[in-house]
Amino acid sequence: MRALVGCALVATIFAAAAPAAGTHLEGGVPAPPQLGTLEAHQDELTAVAGTHGVGRYSATYDPRTQTLRWRIDYKDTTGPATAVRVRARVGSRTMARTLCSHCESVTRTGRKGPYSSVSGVIRSPSRDVVLLATPSLFSSQSQVVLATDDYPRGELFGQLPEPPATGTGGGRCC
Repeated sequence: MRALVGCALVATIFAAAAPAAGTHLEGGVPAPPQLGTLEAHQDELTAVAGTHGVGRYSATYDPRTQTLRWRIDYKDTTGPATAVRVRARVGSRTMARTLCSHCESVTRTGRKGPYSSVSGVIRSPSRDVVLLATPSLFSSQSQVVLATDDYPRGELFGQLPEPPATGTGGGRCC
């Protein structure tokens, strides 16, 4: 069984240039509000029992450019990342999407020493990918999963809960 440690998710919707009050489209239909940038951060990815890896996840979706940027920084895993997936419980079903397969990690150096990083940019992602990568918009039972050769079903997991009332917590990695 996977041990999940309490973590923090900061999901924020920034108001983009919303139409002015009273703006209407053709035919008198009110213009819909413009959705701003979506961000999700999770500071504590937890390793499966018997391993010692830690990590953090972040994702940003910009609807103006239709671009999803995501990144996982991690260290102390059994090897480099081979896949990154996001999944969520939606009603009685589980929805999952792969952000990368055959991932390429890079080594970086931070204030806590060397760590690995895997990231990606998805242009014009499907609606499902955006909803899973920034999950608090539709489900509080979401996870990000980092797989390695030794743990193809996932070595690091992060539960993505409802946004906290205050603070961001975490910060164990990198």
